Amino acid sequence: MISLENLLTILAIGVPIFLGVLSFIIYKAVKFGEVKRDFKYIKEKTDGMKCTEHEHKIGAHKETMDRIDHNINFILSTLIKQPVPTIEKHSPLSLSDLGKRIAKDLELNQMIGNNWEKILYYLDINNIASKNAYDIQQFCIETACISLDKFFDEHGIDKIKMYAYNNGNSLFYYGSMIGIMIRDVYFESKGIPVTAVDEHIPAQNPA
Repeated sequence: MISLENLLTILAIGVPIFLGVLSFIIYKAVKFGEVKRDFKYIKEKTDGMKCTEHEHKIGAHKETMDRIDHNINFILSTLIKQPVPTIEKHSPLSLSDLGKRIAKDLELNQMIGNNWEKILYYLDINNIASKNAYDIQQFCIETACISLDKFFDEHGIDKIKMYAYNNGNSLFYYGSMIGIMIRDVYFESKGIPVTAVDEHIPAQNPA
């Protein structure tokens, strides 16, 4: 039987390693996204400059990148769906008491307000208005978890990073609650009730 002292030692070692691996996965996912965009740009520019000798190589690279993209998206979607103590488990999602306390500590409502033009611009260029309430919610959460710089300026991100460091968490830990808060502001601005999320939740496959 593991003693309390040994258990604490394992946790002290294991949690930082897990967070480090998680942060590495997220970093690689973001970097891969940048490489993929560059590849797409190059492909668009060279579509009219076909070279038979290299066409099969380009096709092979594209297949490999698509496969990696699929795997990364699967890993990220799985991580994002994991329950976190800052979010209530019921649907529609909302902040827990812990989440509300963190939001107050970080002054997230003010931060969202100060960055709202930047946030709305990013939502607009991704055609968010064409999505249903559930998809809007998921887009906000995923973006906040993976690419927080799309929503907040450098000062805001540094503030969250410092708070995360002081509390022994990764930046990823706060993504879901930030995404939920942005969802709420966007819904309110568009007159969308939060309960509309439940109307579009994908049906679960029977076990």
